[in-house]
Amino acid sequence: MQGWFGDKAPLYIEFTSHNAANEAVLANEVEAAIASSNIIRKAIERGELLRIISRGLQLPNMATLVATNLDDEIGDRLVDILVGMPDSEKGREALKQIRFTGYRAVNDVDYEAARPYTQHGIADLRKTN
Repeated sequence: MQGWFGDKAPLYIEFTSHNAANEAVLANEVEAAIASSNIIRKAIERGELLRIISRGLQLPNMATLVATNLDDEIGDRLVDILVGMPDSEKGREALKQIRFTGYRAVNDVDYEAARPYTQHGIADLRKTN
């Protein structure tokens, strides 16, 4: 973080999941964590003593990918089924069970804000291989 040096510089710890980072805060192992807003929202709903101090990139979550070697028709049908879940009783019940508001179709532009971070990560991977 800009302006924090020496003893005041934050120590970053990598966790295996967003939930693990959340649990580390609750166990007083760390003072703050970067985690999925879905994880934090659910924890707050359960009564956990957490608060959101900042929000970062707003990206679509629960991305569902279709292999590129399949017909486009299969991918289109999958999109129609997932996006249309709120239109049927079974779909609404499934969404309620997973506590998800619903899917929407996305494209590359929806993830454009994350591209610089992705490119940085790819460059780091190339350095280590």
